[in-house]
Amino acid sequence: MIEIGSNLARIAEGLRRLSQAIPKIVSGVLSVWGAQTADAIRLEAPAVTGNLEKSIDAESSETTPSVTIVAGAPYAGWVEWGTKPHVIEPRGMRHALRWPSQEGGGFAFAQRVDHPGTEPQPYFFGTIDGAIGDLDDMTSEALTEAIHRVGLDAAGGGGL
Repeated sequence: MIEIGSNLARIAEGLRRLSQAIPKIVSGVLSVWGAQTADAIRLEAPAVTGNLEKSIDAESSETTPSVTIVAGAPYAGWVEWGTKPHVIEPRGMRHALRWPSQEGGGFAFAQRVDHPGTEPQPYFFGTIDGAIGDLDDMTSEALTEAIHRVGLDAAGGGGL
Protein backbone atom coordinates (compact mmCIF):
# COMPACT_ATOMS: atom_id res chain seq x y z
CA MET A 1 0.00 0.00 0.00
CA ILE A 2 1.25 3.46 -0.89
CA GLU A 3 0.04 6.37 1.15
CA ILE A 4 0.76 9.98 0.34
CA GLY A 5 0.19 12.34 3.21
CA SER A 6 0.32 16.04 3.49
CA ASN A 7 2.32 18.07 5.92
CA LEU A 8 0.36 21.21 5.10
CA ALA A 9 -0.91 21.73 8.65
CA ARG A 10 2.58 21.37 10.12
CA ILE A 11 4.06 23.62 7.41
CA ALA A 12 1.37 26.24 8.02
CA GLU A 13 2.07 26.18 11.76
CA GLY A 14 5.81 26.50 11.12
CA LEU A 15 5.24 29.45 8.79
CA ARG A 16 2.98 31.12 11.35
CA ARG A 17 5.62 30.75 14.08
CA LEU A 18 8.36 31.94 11.72
CA SER A 19 6.40 35.02 10.61
CA GLN A 20 5.82 35.98 14.25
CA ALA A 21 9.52 35.55 15.08
CA ILE A 22 11.01 37.43 12.11
CA PRO A 23 10.69 41.00 13.52
CA LYS A 24 12.43 39.99 16.76
CA ILE A 25 15.11 38.04 14.87
CA VAL A 26 15.85 40.93 12.52
CA SER A 27 15.83 43.43 15.43
CA GLY A 28 18.41 41.31 17.23
CA VAL A 29 20.61 41.03 14.15
CA LEU A 30 20.41 44.79 13.55
CA SER A 31 21.28 45.53 17.17
CA VAL A 32 24.41 43.37 17.07
CA TRP A 33 25.41 44.56 13.59
CA GLY A 34 24.86 48.20 14.55
CA ALA A 35 27.04 47.90 17.66
CA GLN A 36 29.80 46.14 15.71
CA THR A 37 29.64 48.69 12.90
CA ALA A 38 29.72 51.64 15.33
CA ASP A 39 32.86 50.09 16.90
CA ALA A 40 34.45 49.82 13.44
CA ILE A 41 33.53 53.45 12.63
CA ARG A 42 35.13 54.60 15.90
CA LEU A 43 38.35 52.85 14.87
CA GLU A 44 38.29 54.57 11.46
CA ALA A 45 37.47 58.06 12.78
CA PRO A 46 40.41 60.50 12.76
CA ALA A 47 41.47 61.00 16.36
CA VAL A 48 42.42 64.47 17.55
CA THR A 49 40.61 65.03 20.84
CA GLY A 50 38.60 61.80 20.99
CA ASN A 51 35.28 63.68 20.92
CA LEU A 52 34.36 62.45 17.45
CA GLU A 53 34.90 58.81 18.45
CA LYS A 54 32.91 59.28 21.65
CA SER A 55 30.00 60.74 19.66
CA ILE A 56 29.57 57.62 17.50
CA ASP A 57 26.77 55.35 18.65
CA ALA A 58 24.25 52.80 17.38
CA GLU A 59 20.64 53.01 18.51
CA SER A 60 18.38 50.06 17.81
CA SER A 61 14.74 49.37 18.51
CA GLU A 62 13.34 46.24 20.12
CA THR A 63 9.87 46.89 18.71
CA THR A 64 10.71 47.79 15.11
CA PRO A 65 13.51 46.21 13.08
CA SER A 66 15.74 49.27 12.75
CA VAL A 67 19.14 50.61 13.69
CA THR A 68 20.46 54.15 13.50
CA ILE A 69 24.19 54.77 13.58
CA VAL A 70 25.12 58.35 14.39
CA ALA A 71 28.22 60.47 14.65
CA GLY A 72 26.83 63.15 16.94
CA ALA A 73 29.75 65.59 17.04
CA PRO A 74 28.63 68.84 15.37
CA TYR A 75 31.64 68.71 13.04
CA ALA A 76 31.30 65.03 12.06
CA GLY A 77 30.11 65.86 8.54
CA TRP A 78 32.92 68.35 7.98
CA VAL A 79 35.43 65.61 8.79
CA GLU A 80 33.72 63.06 6.51
CA TRP A 81 33.26 65.37 3.49
CA GLY A 82 35.80 68.14 4.14
CA THR A 83 35.10 71.85 3.77
CA LYS A 84 35.54 74.38 1.01
CA PRO A 85 37.65 77.48 1.59
CA HIS A 86 35.70 79.87 3.77
CA VAL A 87 35.98 83.00 5.87
CA ILE A 88 35.91 82.76 9.65
CA GLU A 89 34.77 85.85 11.54
CA PRO A 90 33.94 86.41 15.21
CA ARG A 91 30.35 85.78 16.26
CA GLY A 92 28.16 87.36 18.86
CA MET A 93 29.77 89.94 21.13
CA ARG A 94 33.33 89.02 20.19
CA HIS A 95 35.37 91.43 18.11
CA ALA A 96 38.33 89.17 17.33
CA LEU A 97 39.28 85.56 16.82
CA ARG A 98 41.83 84.01 19.17
CA TRP A 99 43.89 80.81 18.95
CA PRO A 100 47.06 79.49 20.58
CA SER A 101 50.14 80.92 18.93
CA GLN A 102 52.60 78.49 17.40
CA GLU A 103 55.50 80.77 18.19
CA GLY A 104 56.57 80.73 21.84
CA GLY A 105 53.18 80.45 23.52
CA GLY A 106 50.55 83.12 23.98
CA PHE A 107 47.77 83.75 21.54
CA ALA A 108 47.31 85.06 18.02
CA PHE A 109 44.40 87.37 17.18
CA ALA A 110 42.62 88.38 13.98
CA GLN A 111 39.33 89.99 12.99
CA ARG A 112 38.99 87.66 10.03
CA VAL A 113 40.67 84.47 8.80
CA ASP A 114 40.57 83.09 5.26
CA HIS A 115 40.45 79.37 6.01
CA PRO A 116 41.79 77.23 3.14
CA GLY A 117 39.25 74.46 3.76
CA THR A 118 39.92 70.90 4.82
CA GLU A 119 40.40 67.67 2.93
CA PRO A 120 37.76 64.95 3.43
CA GLN A 121 38.71 62.23 5.90
CA PRO A 122 36.11 59.55 5.14
CA TYR A 123 35.50 57.28 8.11
CA PHE A 124 31.72 56.83 8.34
CA PHE A 125 29.94 55.82 5.14
CA GLY A 126 32.77 53.71 3.72
CA THR A 127 32.84 51.68 6.93
CA ILE A 128 29.07 51.15 6.75
CA ASP A 129 29.32 50.13 3.09
CA GLY A 130 32.00 47.60 4.03
CA ALA A 131 29.81 46.16 6.80
CA ILE A 132 26.70 45.61 4.66
CA GLY A 133 27.97 42.17 3.60
CA ASP A 134 28.26 41.23 7.28
CA LEU A 135 24.64 42.28 7.79
CA ASP A 136 23.55 40.07 4.89
CA ASP A 137 25.47 37.10 6.31
CA MET A 138 24.22 37.63 9.88
CA THR A 139 20.59 37.92 8.70
CA SER A 140 20.85 34.83 6.54
CA GLU A 141 22.35 32.79 9.40
CA ALA A 142 19.70 33.96 11.88
CA LEU A 143 16.82 33.20 9.50
CA THR A 144 18.27 29.80 8.59
CA GLU A 145 18.46 28.96 12.31
CA ALA A 146 14.86 30.15 12.81
CA ILE A 147 13.66 28.01 9.88
CA HIS A 148 15.37 25.03 11.50
CA ARG A 149 13.84 25.77 14.92
CA VAL A 150 10.28 25.86 13.58
CA GLY A 151 10.84 22.65 11.65
CA LEU A 152 10.60 23.98 8.11
CA ASP A 153 13.86 22.49 6.87
CA ALA A 154 14.75 18.90 6.11
CA ALA A 155 16.96 18.65 9.23
CA GLY A 156 14.14 19.94 11.42
CA GLY A 157 11.84 17.22 10.16
CA GLY A 158 9.35 19.53 8.50
CA GLY A 159 10.63 19.30 4.96
CA LEU A 160 8.94 21.32 2.27
